[in-house]
Amino acid sequence: MYFSSDALGGIGGFDIYKTSYNDFEDSWSRSKNLGKPFNSSKDDTYYIINKDQSQGFLSSDRIICDCGEEYEGSVYCYRVFQFGQPKQVFSLSGTAFNADTDEIIPNALLTFKDIRGEMDPVYITTDEQGNYKRDLEVGWELFIKAQKSKYFGDAASLSTAGLTESKHFIQDFFLTPIPLGEIEIPGIEYDFDAATLRPKSKEVLDKLVEFLQLNDNIAIEIRSHTDSRGNDNYNLKLSKRRASSVVKYLVAHGINKKRLESKGMGETESLEDCSKYPECGTEKIRKDCDCHQKNRRTAFKTTSEDFKSVFKGK
Repeated sequence: MYFSSDALGGIGGFDIYKTSYNDFEDSWSRSKNLGKPFNSSKDDTYYIINKDQSQGFLSSDRIICDCGEEYEGSVYCYRVFQFGQPKQVFSLSGTAFNADTDEIIPNALLTFKDIRGEMDPVYITTDEQGNYKRDLEVGWELFIKAQKSKYFGDAASLSTAGLTESKHFIQDFFLTPIPLGEIEIPGIEYDFDAATLRPKSKEVLDKLVEFLQLNDNIAIEIRSHTDSRGNDNYNLKLSKRRASSVVKYLVAHGINKKRLESKGMGETESLEDCSKYPECGTEKIRKDCDCHQKNRRTAFKTTSEDFKSVFKGK
């Protein structure tokens, strides 16, 4: 409860106070003077505030005026003052860079998505200097990603929820050029002589799922390689089944199968020549040498980019 009184001391004549009722103790709290600027050396009365306490009014004779009315020989002049919290202003700016060279990237596409799904996505592009800016509103929770043809994207999250003061955010994005060749996915393991993914591999593939969700404009080819032990034809078939297992996992976790291809490479693109390792020799033996470990791998290669899919939300 808010009230005015001149019997409690204070700054001026009538001051505005606040007190609260405690149901448990069946008593009122000690009155608290609101202080300046609500109170002045004059009389301050008729305080009222809205439910969210963001705006209100009070009456005061702190400013001399010539519009007063005479009452019992005295002139009274009160004005109504409006008060409220200043409007919060939020803004965001930044620059898109090449992650390898730190060069600016003009015309990069930025997508602003409401994490709660209450607003449609908003798209803007960086200018010729690679810069962008955007005004924000209070209570927003955003996921922002930057994309550009021939680059892997970058992303960030931003929230203005709960902020009580205006703020300018700076968020730069660093886009990595897409390599022409394949990119190894370290950590993918299969059961021996099988295409079954081991539990550790699924943790790695979950990161690949996140990567493909961010880079929703690209299609990739999953490639599986074997070492040089065993029959060539058998190794080729095994690698095809293993690459297919990876694709099935990605599809099961929400990646559109139209964006994915699988290809078994067998031992056709070995990274290491086993003849360099004396313990291996030139024969295909059962010993698991370093060269075999390096040649057994799973990788992916970007096959296309389609930014139409970005706007279709696929």
